[in-house]
Amino acid sequence: MQQPVNTPFSSNTPAEEIARKSDMTGKRIIITGANSGLGKETARVLGMVGAEVVLAVRNLEAGQAVATELAELIGKNNFEVAELNLSAKDSIRKFAETYLENNDRLDVLISNAGIMGVDENYIDGLESQMAVNFLGHFLLSALLAPALKQTEGARIVTLTSVAHHISDIDFNDFNFDSTPYHPMLAYGRSKTANALLAVALHDRLASFDVTSLAVHPGIIHETGLNRSMDEEAIAMIDAAAQGGAKTTETGAATSVWAATCDDLLGKGGLYLEDCKVSELLEQANFVSGVLPFALSTESADRLWTQAESWLGERFNFT
Repeated sequence: MQQPVNTPFSSNTPAEEIARKSDMTGKRIIITGANSGLGKETARVLGMVGAEVVLAVRNLEAGQAVATELAELIGKNNFEVAELNLSAKDSIRKFAETYLENNDRLDVLISNAGIMGVDENYIDGLESQMAVNFLGHFLLSALLAPALKQTEGARIVTLTSVAHHISDIDFNDFNFDSTPYHPMLAYGRSKTANALLAVALHDRLASFDVTSLAVHPGIIHETGLNRSMDEEAIAMIDAAAQGGAKTTETGAATSVWAATCDDLLGKGGLYLEDCKVSELLEQANFVSGVLPFALSTESADRLWTQAESWLGERFNFT
């Protein structure tokens, strides 16, 4: 658990520097939320080194504009745009169905999109941050598993956060029926769920040579993710950053490292940050490191079963 992996990179290494160490020519990559922030930068640098990148976005027009912009920036026209709304199960199913109809491989799925600190809201009866950040990516990962399974050395990179320090999963109160709703508490639980998703996917897909990793990108203000947050929540995030907030370029670095580093192949279930394997903590510090409950295989299995119950569908990868 959390065994270190040698790396020449650090928290200050930009994503482009990491990408340039790899030739991704011909690799098929899907990035959710790729029309802005970390997703856009991740797409840019992976496209720069030859990857064929699918920008999975809610707004097709905005996505097309980004694809055109990125193609002009890197001088390569290797970006596709596809509609994906992670809050709508029909949209997720349509995206996956279309992709599988047109592609027989998927080298990397980067589950990057998310919402943060939003007001209380429910999607199909489930708290919205858990619905979008976790359940949407759960369904997408499960539906795309056939392409991942038949691609040598495939990877799933699921973005989590140091915000998992806020709370473990409360399996008895997903919708805050017993406790008052708090936007950052809900966000923290959703990010714990994403870390557990990486563990669950590793347990189910490692035998097919698929490496599943969780990534905390760092604290980045310029992505727009905090646009729904109040001043109290923003102050909490600033405190966690301790003056070390990242740029988009350095924030995307760990995702790119997870997607390209050969030394990470076959070492799924790890929680990564600052281009390294995170330290395993005994208690929360709200700054860095991973807590044991975010790596629990028991909780990961229990959450997987819960997600199948929410969706009314079972996923058997054997």
